[in-house]
Amino acid sequence: MEREFRTGLGYDIHRLEKGKYIILGGIRIPCELSIVAHSDGDLLFHAIADSLLGATGQGDIGKHFPPTDIKWKDISGTDLILKVVELTKPYFNCIVNIDTVIKAQKPRLAEYQEKIRNSIAKVLDLEISRVNVKIKSAEGLGPVGKAKAIEAFSTIMIRTE
Repeated sequence: MEREFRTGLGYDIHRLEKGKYIILGGIRIPCELSIVAHSDGDLLFHAIADSLLGATGQGDIGKHFPPTDIKWKDISGTDLILKVVELTKPYFNCIVNIDTVIKAQKPRLAEYQEKIRNSIAKVLDLEISRVNVKIKSAEGLGPVGKAKAIEAFSTIMIRTE
């Protein structure tokens, strides 16, 4: 196979409800909300997984880990991203970089930004300089702005050989 670079785009959104914590990029964040999900709700790792699946032409996480399959009930985002790496590894040589955005009105995430970034780098065995995490609010607009949902976006660049 000839060397080439490929990009993938990932996205996820989940509803929020009263709770005690959320998980983003493998980091448990205490707050008065929880993410409603079939898995642990780590939508940041879900978005990264989708971007990696997209870059390798392998569909999305719904195709490989359907929420209707009890086998994936409560799977951690960390376990899910590692399964996606295993599934896609034949299609790429290395991850060049990952750039992410978490969009949330609540909880405030700035103090967790570097912990999340470090966790992603560690789980994916990447140099920290290859991972970026941005935190945005929704300025009170829409379901995210009303703290009824949280969103995550991811782009990834991979190199094939």
